[in-house]
Order: sequence, then structure tokens, then C-alpha cells
Amino acid sequence: MRRILALIAVVAVALTACAGGSNTIVATINGIDISMDDVRGLRPDTDSVGADQFASDLQLLIVNQVVRDGAAELGIVVTAEEIASELAVIIEQIEAPDPSTGASLSFEDFMAQQNLSDAIVDLAIEQQVLNEELVAYFSESVEVSEEEIQDQFDIEQQSRSEVCAAHILLDDEETATMVLDLALADGADFGALANEYSTGPTGPTGGVLGCASPANYVPEFAIATLEAELNVPYGPVRSEFGYHVLLVTQREVPVLEDIREELASTVRMAGANGAVTEWFIDLINSAVVTIDAKYGSWEDSGSGVFGVVPPDPSA
Repeated sequence: MRRILALIAVVAVALTACAGGSNTIVATINGIDISMDDVRGLRPDTDSVGADQFASDLQLLIVNQVVRDGAAELGIVVTAEEIASELAVIIEQIEAPDPSTGASLSFEDFMAQQNLSDAIVDLAIEQQVLNEELVAYFSESVEVSEEEIQDQFDIEQQSRSEVCAAHILLDDEETATMVLDLALADGADFGALANEYSTGPTGPTGGVLGCASPANYVPEFAIATLEAELNVPYGPVRSEFGYHVLLVTQREVPVLEDIREELASTVRMAGANGAVTEWFIDLINSAVVTIDAKYGSWEDSGSGVFGVVPPDPSA
């Protein structure tokens, strides 16, 4: 399903001209022409396309050409074999019966529903594979530090952990401190205290929250569930809901060394994606693009990245 969604998401970017137009030249990118036919070929209903949409479609074509040429300079070219392999996976996923209903959809019907042509699908797949290969290319030069691994571990620790906890929710810190003292006393019954004092919905059931990832809780409470000593009342912890006295009875947390390679890979991929983004921006901003003034201009519209700006209708 990931590949199917990716295909639909990138198909707009991949809608490059399948055949060169012979009419009016709208723009030129690094010496390569884009014709009026190329731009209008993006949409079946060309009569309803306004100036803004035309500029947007033209930008898709320009960006596609610039990225393809830039990748080729790095030695990255998507082959027909790669496209065919990805297409086979997509067809298999699309035509697989729905597990709940048993219904299936043919690839031809899918193409009709999405208004796609074979050529456009091939180009969309090319863009998807191209991005993956660019990330792989740049990942080779990304160095991962121990600090970055530790930072990633800190980010993922909550989602990778599971805690079993109960809490007592109070309205003010003074009352919460008093209840904490009661909970810490020898022989104290945490559940009974929760039933008596908690203002939260779990009070009547002893404050039991069950077992869950700390990531499911508000940040302050989540951190506390990882800091608290097991089976020792802890707090008060302030959150948007009030003041919590909590009791963690079980906790499973990841060990950094056990997931070091996964963490390093995550950091490396983030770095590679960042490098691809920088490469893309530099590539776009340095491209030699000329556009017929009737259809727009190539300039920085304020985002720091060049693009097609529609013509001023009042000019």
C-alpha cells in the first residue's frame, strides 16, 4: 500500500510531456524547450486552466527536468528494468483482494479511476525510484556522531517503552504534596487514596491507567513515568490537567546498545534527506530558466526557492 500511495502522491510531479510539442515554446530549461502542448498535456480539460494553475503546471515540468538532469550528473539514472520491477509490485498490491471483503480491483480499473496513462505511471515510478536512489547516494557521505545517536534514542525512548502505572490527580500542588506524603507512608494503599482524593476519571478504579507507551501521555507525565522508581509513589508532577501523584509498577525500556544500528540508520537517513533537499534547492536556484513573459516569470517568490510566478493580470 505504501508504494500505491507514493505513486498517487508523486504522479503530479511526474506528469512530464510524453511527446514533445511542436507549437509555441513556453519556457526553456538549461537549453531544453517546454511547449504549450507539453503544459496543456498535463490536464484533460485545458480550457478551464487559469493563469495560476498554468504556472503551477509549468513549474512541475521545469522541476522534473532539472532534477532528472541533476541526478544524471551524479550518475543516477533510473533504468527501464527498475521501473518494470516497481510496477510489478504496484500491480500486485493493487490487484490483491481486500482482506475484509474479498473484493479486488484490476490494474486497468485503477488506471481508469485515477485517469492515468501507462507513460505517466512509468514517469511517476521513475521519480519515486530516483528519490530513493538520491537518498541512498547522499547517505554514503553522512557521518553519524555518538551525540546524534543519543539524541535519537532520547526521542524514541518514550515510543519504544511500556509502563504500567496509576495516578492520583489533584487540583493544586499543596494537596498533591499532602497526598504524596500519605502514599509514601508505610502500609499506604495507593488505590484507596486515589479513590478518596483523585479528581480524575480513574479515581473510582484506584487511579489505574493500565500499561501503555509513555508517548500516549502528556509530555510531563510521560517523562515522569520513565523517571519514577518502580513501586514508589512519585510527584507531584504538573501537567495541563493538574498535579499528579503517580505509581509505576512495571516498566520496559529499550537498551541503547540493542537498537544502536537502527538509531544510526534513522539519523543517517534524516541527514541524507536533508542533503537531498539542499541539493534540490541549489539545483533549482542555479538552473538557467527562461519563461515567455505571457505565462509567468522564474523568480524567488519569497520562500528562498525559485519557481514560476504567474503574470500580473493588471500589468
